[in-house]
Amino acid sequence: MTPKIYPVKTEKTFKLANTGVYTFATMQNMEKSDIIKALKEVYNVDVVECTSLVRKGKQKRNLVTRRAYTTPDYKKVYVRLVKGQSLDLFK
Repeated sequence: MTPKIYPVKTEKTFKLANTGVYTFATMQNMEKSDIIKALKEVYNVDVVECTSLVRKGKQKRNLVTRRAYTTPDYKKVYVRLVKGQSLDLFK
């Protein structure tokens, strides 16, 4: 079973990728050690630093039905790789 870890592709993350910091979204129950193992398994890179935070879901309203709903919470991870390594996902 492959771990669920996805790259976050926004303007901010592309700017951070130029400085060597890559951004991923993961499941909330993953710990930092699990995230590092998943990156090693999926992308075959070595991680130097890993910072994570939980993004709370936003309250939104459907314009057609006028019903409120909440987007799901997710964990956002900022990762710095070993010098000399990079990911082609953010180029």
